[in-house]
Amino acid sequence: MAEPSAYVTKISMKMKKWLLIDGYNLIFQLPAGRQDMPPDMAGKRQRLLRMLDDMAGVLADRVTVIFDGRSAAPGDATESPHVEIIFSPPDKTADTVIEQLVCGTEHPEKILVVTSDRRENETIRAAGAEVMSCAAFLDHLHQERENLGWLIQRRTSRAPANSLGDFFPPVKLQDIPTTDR
Repeated sequence: MAEPSAYVTKISMKMKKWLLIDGYNLIFQLPAGRQDMPPDMAGKRQRLLRMLDDMAGVLADRVTVIFDGRSAAPGDATESPHVEIIFSPPDKTADTVIEQLVCGTEHPEKILVVTSDRRENETIRAAGAEVMSCAAFLDHLHQERENLGWLIQRRTSRAPANSLGDFFPPVKLQDIPTTDR
C-alpha cells in the first residue's frame, strides 16, 4: 500500500507555485511500448518536455525538470519554451540538485517534487515540500489533459456569441426616412 503522503490531491497541486520533476525518474515510469516514445534517451527527454510544455501553466506557475548529468550527444538540443531544464553537474545527482533547490527556497511548502525515489521522498518531505510519485503525477497529467480537452470542446461547441445585429431587426434602406434640406 502506498503512503498517503506520496499522493497529492488535485487541489493541493494547483496551489503549488513550483513543480520540480526528477526527469529520468519520470521517463522510466512512462508506459513501455508507447508508439510516440523515441528509442534514444535524447528523444525521450524531448518527448517528456513536449508533454510538460503543453500543461506547464496548468500544473504550476513554474515547472523545472532536473536530469542527472549531461549525457547528451553534441547535437542534442534539449529545449523547452515553458519548462526550465537543469542537468546536474558531474559531481552531483539530480536528487542532490532537487534537495538543494528545495532547501534553498524560503517557502518549501509551495513546492511539489515529482519522484518515485523513496529516500528522496523522505528528504523532501522533511524539508517541508510535498512529494508526488511519478505514477500519481502521470495520472494527474492525464486527468488534467482530459479536463482541458473537455473544456475546450465545450467552449468551441457553444452557440456563437450574439452580435449587435442580433438585437435589432433588419432594416431596408428604403424604409429609412430621409430629410430634405
